[in-house]
Amino acid sequence: MQEQILIERPFSRLLRFQMGRTSERPRVLLVAPISGMRSMILRDMILAMLPGHEVHCLIWRNAAEVPVECGPFGLDDNIADVVETLGCLGEGNHVIGLCQSALPVLVAAAILAGTPTQPIFSDTPRKISRSPRLRAPFRQSGKEVKDEF
Repeated sequence: MQEQILIERPFSRLLRFQMGRTSERPRVLLVAPISGMRSMILRDMILAMLPGHEVHCLIWRNAAEVPVECGPFGLDDNIADVVETLGCLGEGNHVIGLCQSALPVLVAAAILAGTPTQPIFSDTPRKISRSPRLRAPFRQSGKEVKDEF
């Protein structure tokens, strides 16, 4: 099994796993748990999927590895990373969110399903929270802050 780093981001890394043949197979993205589990913990799952799939894995960096200058990493940042990753992989992906990653994967899939004719990703990564189309109201210090979609 070969592991290749496709994308490096401050909070995540996209890996591609290959074993032998490179024929056309369905593409699957495994999104690792946010708890810091490394891709090697997912080894059995990856090995089981390799014969029939092109396997990619989005893993999260340990918070101790991320410079303070990168800022905080919240749920909207997590969802944005998943959306951007799916956009980089192109159309026709299968995606599996494991443990804590299930919610961000579900939200990312819903966002992408709701915009089939207008892609929300670009060549440069951006945060969902900074995208006027994807902001939602939230509470801050007891006051409701409203953003328009």
